Amino acid sequence: MDNSNPEFAAAWRVNFAPVMPDDGAWLRVYFQKQSGALVEGFWRRNENDWSFKEVLAAGIMQDEGGVLAATMWDNLEVHLFYSDRSNNLRELCLYGAYGDRPTHGPLNNFNIHTNLSNSVSVISFHRDNAPNMRLYYRDDSEVLQEYVWGAYGHQKWEKGWTFGNTNSGRSSSEVKFINLAPWHRNSPSIRGYYEDADGYFVELRWEEGGWGAGSLRQKVPDKDPEYPEEAATFSVSATGLDREPTVNFFWIANDKVYVISKLGKDGVWGSESEVTGESERNPVRLAAAGSPMGRDDTHLFTSGEGNKFIHRHRVNWSWQKEIVDPGN
Repeated sequence: MDNSNPEFAAAWRVNFAPVMPDDGAWLRVYFQKQSGALVEGFWRRNENDWSFKEVLAAGIMQDEGGVLAATMWDNLEVHLFYSDRSNNLRELCLYGAYGDRPTHGPLNNFNIHTNLSNSVSVISFHRDNAPNMRLYYRDDSEVLQEYVWGAYGHQKWEKGWTFGNTNSGRSSSEVKFINLAPWHRNSPSIRGYYEDADGYFVELRWEEGGWGAGSLRQKVPDKDPEYPEEAATFSVSATGLDREPTVNFFWIANDKVYVISKLGKDGVWGSESEVTGESERNPVRLAAAGSPMGRDDTHLFTSGEGNKFIHRHRVNWSWQKEIVDPGN
């Protein structure tokens, strides 16, 4: 880790957006400095070390807490989605056709309005001989919306599905979507997760034929009496997409992280278990990532104190924990 740059002494307490290649040999995770700059952290499995670089200068992204999501095309090209200071959803492209120089993407032409109470999620896959993306977000009325890139081979953004009856009734209601099919498989297998109005984490399911309800129905943790309108924090990851995938659903309750898992796209969810083992002070941000194929690597990010974040790496069902401090 490069500890020589005092810029990284700022507090890191915002959303995480990780991406991983098929074999899980490395990962990139994106998050925002307290100064407002958007930064990439790069981790290599063999070295088990971190390096950091700025990808978006301060003053462009919305202040701390702005929405953030990322996806990667064919193990290389990264597409980031964030909210700017006018509360519009923006796209930033890196690597692949764009090289090391971040470039703003075509979603910017739509001026999709968002705010701190909204959540955003994105997936990608290869279909109709072209890259495809599906972007999910809540609009100003908290209605869950979809935008699509690459549908029927059209290399442009178009309005997709509108989801009714997916509002939890609480602000900051998150949404998380995941593709359970490998990149080059012509048809995706999409699952989406949100908190419903009855106080449960539930699942949406897309296969050929359209959208339907999935099998998850996990009770949401009790509300924090100090913040009764705040929705619960959760994330989802999957491994083994080239065989029968394992899906992991994580959430925060009582300053701990819990997980429930299923084997198979429509398998039976198991019992919940603790990931952290001990309480951690204010783990208010949470993101998970899994290696799509090969090793069953899973990574979990939670916010820590001050300028630190906690990185957990699970290999062979054993969690390894490190506290990462980009400023020391």
